[in-house]
Amino acid sequence: MKPTKSLHFHIWKYFFIFVLIVLFLLWFFQIIFLGTFYESLKKENITKISEEMLSDYYKVMNKVDSYDTFLNKYDSSSHRNEFDYLIIDNQIDTILPDNFGHSLSLLSDEKKLTHNMLKLHLSTENSIVITDFSPQLNSKILTIASKIYSDNEIVGYMFISTMISPITPTINILKQQLIYITIILICIGLLVSFFMSKSIVKP
Repeated sequence: MKPTKSLHFHIWKYFFIFVLIVLFLLWFFQIIFLGTFYESLKKENITKISEEMLSDYYKVMNKVDSYDTFLNKYDSSSHRNEFDYLIIDNQIDTILPDNFGHSLSLLSDEKKLTHNMLKLHLSTENSIVITDFSPQLNSKILTIASKIYSDNEIVGYMFISTMISPITPTINILKQQLIYITIILICIGLLVSFFMSKSIVKP
């Protein structure tokens, strides 16, 4: 009788441990890791857009595509993917977009823009990632800055910026939901593991 009771307890124990591991993973990925995961996705997305935009701009420079085609594509993309972009020449004159400079733009701070352009110019890399904090927006700003070349000479710079919005409200909602999910899963885990252990050890 004792071995049966011992087996019953071990089955119940291991199944319940499994439930606790599932709960831990839920809390870890949904609460602790969410901010890092979100920022990583934003960075990956804006880097891909930056590479594609630079490639398309070289097509414009080589007269394969027109400025209008470029603007139509990236004005639409910037709204859809929530980013601002700016292409300037060596004289710090705006090339694209034509209507750039509105106060809501993430790249409207000329002092910061000049500083970032100097940082890019002095870099040995063709493209750099810059992370700033905006007190006005209370948010991180992620910028991909790239050099534009013609005949192996730098003729301009391209900047793409996106806001990494605070996700604290989202995390707070998830926390509240996960508290209920945790209680429900523990109750279900206790019941299921109890009945499973009983049915398995039945002769």
